[in-house]
Amino acid sequence: MELAARKHSNFAWRREQLESNIVLFEISGSPSDEGITEFLAEVESFFRSLESRASKICAVVDLAQMATATASHRSLLGNWRVRHQALIANAVERAAYIAPSAMMRGMLTAIFWFARPVVPVQVSKDRQEALAWLRASSVVNEK
Repeated sequence: MELAARKHSNFAWRREQLESNIVLFEISGSPSDEGITEFLAEVESFFRSLESRASKICAVVDLAQMATATASHRSLLGNWRVRHQALIANAVERAAYIAPSAMMRGMLTAIFWFARPVVPVQVSKDRQEALAWLRASSVVNEK
């Protein structure tokens, strides 16, 4: 069930509930500073609603259709992660990132170097691998 979708110029994202505890964030197109800022504001609002209910999700962040981010975009993403570490820890149990290209994996490595993950993460080559990891390692399912 699709929960939200937005487009900013040539940059688009959508959020979809795949399973009771797994939420997909699918990102596509060429990012802009404004588009990334809007996306992060929406993620923050969603995470705050989870936090207010003491609820956690497993996140799938699908970057397969996104153009490579610039240094400015990586800085925006990394700084947001640093400022929102507690929120991420309170709203996300674990996250699987889909990054099929070496360039996209390199971008994630740079962001994670700058802003160390506060929850377990895995970088996967496709959605099937990401979902398998989340399902096998999730404790949310046990609650």
